[in-house]
Amino acid sequence: MKNKITERMGKIGIGGLTISLTVSFCIAILFYLLLAHLGVVFTGIEKILDIMSPVILGVVLAYIVDPLAKFLEEKLFYKVSKLSRRRNYSVLVALLIIIILIILLLVALIPQLISSITGFFSNIDSYSNSLSRMFAHIADLAAAKNIDMSGLEDTFNDLLKKITAYLSSSAGKILQASLSFGSNAANFFIASILAIYFLLDKKRLLGGCDRLLRAVMNKPTHDLTAGFLKRCNDTMISFIVLDLADALVVGAVNFLFMIVASIPYAVLISIIVGLFNLAPTFGPIIGCLIGAFLLLLVNPWYALVFIIFTIVLQIFDGYIFKPKLFGNRFGVSAVAILIFIIIGGGLFGVTGILIAIPLASIADYIYQDIVLRRLEARREQLDTKNGLPDAAPADPAK
Repeated sequence: MKNKITERMGKIGIGGLTISLTVSFCIAILFYLLLAHLGVVFTGIEKILDIMSPVILGVVLAYIVDPLAKFLEEKLFYKVSKLSRRRNYSVLVALLIIIILIILLLVALIPQLISSITGFFSNIDSYSNSLSRMFAHIADLAAAKNIDMSGLEDTFNDLLKKITAYLSSSAGKILQASLSFGSNAANFFIASILAIYFLLDKKRLLGGCDRLLRAVMNKPTHDLTAGFLKRCNDTMISFIVLDLADALVVGAVNFLFMIVASIPYAVLISIIVGLFNLAPTFGPIIGCLIGAFLLLLVNPWYALVFIIFTIVLQIFDGYIFKPKLFGNRFGVSAVAILIFIIIGGGLFGVTGILIAIPLASIADYIYQDIVLRRLEARREQLDTKNGLPDAAPADPAK
């Protein structure tokens, strides 16, 4: 009898080992096929993301509009007793506010923006010629003092011709981008409708997600995950709102200065400055360089005045306005932000650069409040188990 039981257990062990080897072999084959057809896999993922783009855009729009809707729900419609009706009113008013602001912004900016772009591209040849004549005059002055700048002058003229040709060809690209934007208007409309449904059904959707987390996690893990997700959400919302406000203020101040100083292309350059100000660290520098180059083609003195003003504005924004606006909300070192800009830009392009600060803040929260606390708690448990004191006594001789 004992021999039969041993024989049966041996057969079960051999069968289990056979199943494990078969599963491992199948996984290895699948992994090899995946590596051998990575191009097909990425193409499929890209196709799925393209199909899902209205849904993804709808989620993003709902995420951006939700803080305003929540503010209206708490401050304006707090007297409405029925929660669903209060939410519906706040979402409707928030969408109306955003639509009205977008319409006013488009009506105010688009005519001037089109005029600036068309005027710039129509006069680009004359700007290039005047700049070339100015450099030739500088070369003549240098030659009078026995300084040979002929080689530098030829290099400058070649570079200027290449830049002018590139800008001239970019006019068609801008038109093509405008047409593609028009073709994507249908996706944006669908995404807007989806965003409305997401906003109206927010509590039920979040409740379903929370219910799923409770079903697959124990209570401590669920509480930790819920706290982490709430911290991530608060960080992202705060950053989006404050960064948009900062970019709007910087763009508006730049516009007012250019209007007062009678510098041309105020609308175009101010929009460029405001948009690039959204990106941390390198964004304001790139915006300044683009604006200075556009003005350099018109008049070098305009470019010089613009650069000086931008330096003063960025010092004020970086050391006075932005710290007051952001406060100590993120508290991430400049090195960490720079690292996340490099990594985020390499992985996700412009989007990774734009969200580098909140991602660095979330990573810092994970490291400080989760990883380090767990390691310290484990260290304390081991020290207590081994009978060691919590901390080494101070040396009285020191």
